[in-house]
Amino acid sequence: MRKITLITTGGTIEKTYDEHTGELANRRSLVRRMLSELRLEETEVEVFELMSKDSLEMTEADRVRILEAVRATGACEEGMTYGIVVLHGTDTLALTGRYLYENLEGPRVPVILTGAMR
Repeated sequence: MRKITLITTGGTIEKTYDEHTGELANRRSLVRRMLSELRLEETEVEVFELMSKDSLEMTEADRVRILEAVRATGACEEGMTYGIVVLHGTDTLALTGRYLYENLEGPRVPVILTGAMR
């Protein structure tokens, strides 16, 4: 059984449209519903809902929280997980990627940041 850890931070992939106000915003994570529609044989996806923010609103403190979450999910420990995926808004994804690169010592699994436009 493969184990993938998915850390949600918000971004477009998790935005919902409010028909009454016309607003597109991060309100809550939609990932569990999306995952329920996938067929992932022999793969366990553990979802860690960290925050629900547009990446333009992220602060350095948010990047610290992401780093701590990546560490806590076993990125630097042998055999804890096969990989970590961080859902992130595209506008500041590169800033968070650079921060993780500079501050995550010796990851033993791939740490993937991804954003989306939908």
